[in-house]
Amino acid sequence: MVGAAGTALPAATCTTGTTLYTGTASSFVHAVAARATWSYRLAGRAFGTLDVATGVISVISPVDRFSSLAFLPDGTLYGVTGAGATIPKRLYTFDKITGVPTLVGALGHGADGEVICYDSDAAVMYHWTGGGSSIMESFPLALPLVVTNVSFGISGLGEVFGCQYVGNHTFMVFDINSRVRLVTSAGVLSVVPDAVAATFQDIRGTLSAEMPAPHHVRPLHGPAAGGTEVTLHGVGLTGATAVTFGGVAAASFTVVDDTTVTAVTAAGSAGIVDVAVTTLQPYPATWWAAYTFDAGPALVRATSRATTSTPAAAVASPRTRSALERKASGRHAR
Repeated sequence: MVGAAGTALPAATCTTGTTLYTGTASSFVHAVAARATWSYRLAGRAFGTLDVATGVISVISPVDRFSSLAFLPDGTLYGVTGAGATIPKRLYTFDKITGVPTLVGALGHGADGEVICYDSDAAVMYHWTGGGSSIMESFPLALPLVVTNVSFGISGLGEVFGCQYVGNHTFMVFDINSRVRLVTSAGVLSVVPDAVAATFQDIRGTLSAEMPAPHHVRPLHGPAAGGTEVTLHGVGLTGATAVTFGGVAAASFTVVDDTTVTAVTAAGSAGIVDVAVTTLQPYPATWWAAYTFDAGPALVRATSRATTSTPAAAVASPRTRSALERKASGRHAR
């Protein structure tokens, strides 16, 4: 692999990634990691792609001390430099092929800790900065950057190390104290009850993963007219308040237990849709592209009303018709 400066940069094993992120428009996981953690022991940081199965990074280019990356849904990759960078607290876009960053603008405020995360539902970037107490701010990605403060310090949250957007204007945030917290776009914090600190030490980045069995939807399809009973298997479904298929509320649903919900589909548009269950958590349980509304033949309205207005002779049985004919003949003979 050849870096931007023309220096040969071999593949490296990443043991402590500074930050990593994958986007919906990208087939690669992109990472920035401290080179001192890699097998060939160089100072500084570099940008590359990460094989999540082996932990091997294919280095693309050396870079400044970037501390966080964030993808947009269209595949555009942003990065922010940390307080220890040559040019600190700057927002850049990355060329994913060459690793060359392009300056977007300056970010300010706190001392250590620079993390960015994109709310794709609001089309707004969020930024955490600061050491002991993390400042949270937001800005749309338009020039010049106009930064709005969200909070000058969220109680129960230290320096932010990593973040992932989980939907419904909510972020899963990892801090310096190995705590996992949910933070809304308004800066409201809640605790993730089953997140054990020992499992989440110094998390800098996370990746979404397909839910393995028994997380599934059965059956996988049904008529667009609705009326199909569908069983949803997942976790944390107790207390569910709504079920939707492609954004359309189910005709009815039943919470069987914490891992199972049954729902009857309402009429929907033909095609593949997401299935979502609104739970007690601030984000819905979602099975992406999990159910298909089948396109059926056009319905033909019954013609019973027209048939009942047809003259009796037109629908009479052969025996009845013969009797009618004899009666008519006799009437005409008279």
